[in-house]
Amino acid sequence: MEDFTPRLIANLQSQQIRVLGITQKQMVASYADNFGLMTRNHLLSIGIDLEKTLSYLHFKNDSGDDGSHSFAYGLIFTNGKSVGLAILAFLECLQSKSTKIIMIDNSRRNLENAQMALASTDIKFKGFRYGRADMRKAHFDPLVGSIQFFAFINEGRIMSDEEAMQIKQAHPEVDYGQLLDHFILEQLKL
Repeated sequence: MEDFTPRLIANLQSQQIRVLGITQKQMVASYADNFGLMTRNHLLSIGIDLEKTLSYLHFKNDSGDDGSHSFAYGLIFTNGKSVGLAILAFLECLQSKSTKIIMIDNSRRNLENAQMALASTDIKFKGFRYGRADMRKAHFDPLVGSIQFFAFINEGRIMSDEEAMQIKQAHPEVDYGQLLDHFILEQLKL
């Protein structure tokens, strides 16, 4: 995320431009009863409040749940399903028709999927692939990831890479990989 992102989103919202999030994650997951709320809280912690959009986002009275997505906190959760189909289904729930969608995603596949789904409509689509995290992904440290995973599971919080690195360096004797393996094996027994 760029430093200006929260200000950009707030500015768009002040103009009553619909700003929403979309994720292929599930709103409720086996590892978190309310992953949606955790996602919301994480976004708030970095200065992004997608719920502000809800004050000017109006839904049809008969907008039923077709199972293609969940919506909460200004976020569309595709629940592992196609991004494009979830967008189409979500748009059908709105009282007013969208004329343009600008989507920023780190996945080219999601952008192409959304573009293909929206091609059958008269909605203009512009997709931008955001690659800032590519470098971080290339330098991913599985031990740091394991420490962050346990902070999430045990404390329900998202830990920064820097904090996890400090823990890793302060406790070199701990085999986080073995702890993760043990955790996975225990979960398989459930």
